[in-house]
Amino acid sequence: MLKAYFKIYLSKRKLNFNNRMKKNIQLWMTALALIAMVWSCKKDETQAVLKDGTPPALTVNKATLTLDEKDAKLESAVFNWTPSDFGFQAAVAYKLQLCKKGNDFKKVQEVNLGPLLTKAYKTSDLNQAILNLGLTPGTIGDLEARVQAVLSSSVAPVLSNVLSFSATPYLQNIAYTSLWVPGNYQGWDPASAPKISAPLEDDVYEGYIYMKEAANAFKFTPKPTWDKSYGSDKANVKVLTTMDGNDLTAAGEGFYRIQADLNNLTWSAKATEWGIIGDATGSWDNDQNMTLDKATGLWKITLPLKVGKFKFRANDAWDINFGDNDADVSLDAGGADISLAVAGTYEVTLKLATAGNYTFSLKKI
Repeated sequence: MLKAYFKIYLSKRKLNFNNRMKKNIQLWMTALALIAMVWSCKKDETQAVLKDGTPPALTVNKATLTLDEKDAKLESAVFNWTPSDFGFQAAVAYKLQLCKKGNDFKKVQEVNLGPLLTKAYKTSDLNQAILNLGLTPGTIGDLEARVQAVLSSSVAPVLSNVLSFSATPYLQNIAYTSLWVPGNYQGWDPASAPKISAPLEDDVYEGYIYMKEAANAFKFTPKPTWDKSYGSDKANVKVLTTMDGNDLTAAGEGFYRIQADLNNLTWSAKATEWGIIGDATGSWDNDQNMTLDKATGLWKITLPLKVGKFKFRANDAWDINFGDNDADVSLDAGGADISLAVAGTYEVTLKLATAGNYTFSLKKI
């Protein structure tokens, strides 16, 4: 019996020993796993040490851009750049900056692009950005672009190369309140008719329209439909009425200044011929006559110009003339003399066909 008891005792000791060994082994395995994890983390930390980011390499698809309002909704320029590497995977955000050359990026037009590596500009958007930087419409200007790679607010941004390019912006038209002018000269179609506009929003309208007929007939409509129209009063052809009025008329082919005052219900049509005058042309006494392109409504002339000043005027007289008060190629009625700084032969273009948005351009030949 004692022998049997001793055998049972040894069996329990062996079982307890085995259980303790298993627990010790599990503890050692857990400890080793923790050590491995700590070592791995330290190794990862060593691999993720922040380093100075590599500068993005910036390119553009066109080095010289001539922007045109007819392409306003189309793509005009595409900027691309390579990613910046800060030594580990991180969410880098990019900013594209444009500035006028020589400004050293003190005044910029900036676009936040997040993780993107490209920026495609619509013509209208790029044109507005360039105008905001101070470039003159119709005149080529030099610009610079760069990209900032931003990791966080606590890390200095990395800058790309500075990219030089040039662009000629256009003056963006303003959509003023308008009257449409359908007539026999264009098929009596309000939807496609030219307009006269009221820049001061005072119901006093003006515009320039080429009419091709020997006897031009037309009316005014406040919308591009026939829902409502203004014609001439039967008792007085210079008075407007909406009550079954007669056609308004202008005798003979011509480029007419059309005016309408809805406050006083009056209107007028005056044929105009345009020229350029000033000491830049050689004299303030004699106009240099311009030629009308009937298809586009543009007046043009090519002539040698001196350093000096000039203006545009109609019919060799001063009652209708245009200058430029802000030196922005946007014309002002009776405005300041236009200055020319460089002598040479120029193609001069006068654009009056877009009501309320009168402009000119100078192209050195």
